Amino acid sequence: MENVEMIEELRKNADISYKTASEVLEGTGWNLDEAKTALKKEGIYREETLAMTTTNNNDYTKTNTNRYTKESFKSALKKFADWSKDKITRGLRNDFCVETKGGKRFTMPVTIMVILSILLIEFVPILFIIGFFMGCRFTFEGPDLSGTKFSEEVSKIRFDCENRN
Repeated sequence: MENVEMIEELRKNADISYKTASEVLEGTGWNLDEAKTALKKEGIYREETLAMTTTNNNDYTKTNTNRYTKESFKSALKKFADWSKDKITRGLRNDFCVETKGGKRFTMPVTIMVILSILLIEFVPILFIIGFFMGCRFTFEGPDLSGTKFSEEVSKIRFDCENRN
C-alpha cells in the first residue's frame, strides 16, 4: 500500500487533516496498524464494521456502520451526570458567607449562590460592590474549602487588607 493510500485510509475513519494523518504515520514508521492503534488510544479513530441484515426473501445485504471505539454517547452522558452530581453535592456541603463588622453573618450553600448568580447576573456585581462599601467580608467555608490553598490565599489577602493603615 502506498503512503497516499495509507493516509486516505486513516482519514476515512478519523476526522483528521491530511497533515495530521501523515505525521501519525511518519511517527509509526508508516505502519498503518500502529497508526490506527495510536489514534484509537486518542479516541479519534473509529472502526468500520459490517452488519448483516436479511430482507424479505432471505437475501443477505451488507451495510456499513461506523462505530466509535472510545466511548458511546450514553457513557459520556453518564460521566457528565456523575461529574455534575459531584459538583452539586460539593456545592451543597460548602457555604458562601457574608460577615459584617457587627458580626452579623449570612450563609448559603455555594450551589445556591451559583444558581442565583446565573439567574440574577445583572444584580450580583452591584450587590458585591455595595457589600464591599458597607464593610462586608465574603468567604467560603466548608469541608472541601477549609485548609486548601485557595482558602489560605484568601485569608492572607484579607489579613493584608485589614491591617493596612
